[in-house]
Amino acid sequence: MEQSIKVHKFGKIMSVIPKDLLDVNALPELQEITALIAGNIEHDNPILYESIKMLIHRQFFLIYPFPLENYDITVWAAAYHLLGCEYFGNNDNNSEILEKYHAKEADFIKADAFIRMIEEISYPNI
Repeated sequence: MEQSIKVHKFGKIMSVIPKDLLDVNALPELQEITALIAGNIEHDNPILYESIKMLIHRQFFLIYPFPLENYDITVWAAAYHLLGCEYFGNNDNNSEILEKYHAKEADFIKADAFIRMIEEISYPNI
């Protein structure tokens, strides 16, 4: 479609031309976050890594075509890593994960809150 359309999600509005959009799986942010997490846990805990990767893909699909808030990729990776650990019952210390990713705590808190808000909306309560 070559015509501009308006997308409304999560209180935001964006005009896009669908044919000009990248495929959600080709988004550089998604690839960078996934790669950063892979470098930290893929070999030590491949099941956790795959679960976090699925979480990231699901969330990117939900927020698409909107970009993530402008925090460093390390912040987003740390926040997704922490939530993935919590889903597996691993209550890793926030400071350990922040240190592992060299992420800023103030931005991490905001990114974590956004991720949890999306999860609350999208993840079924079973």
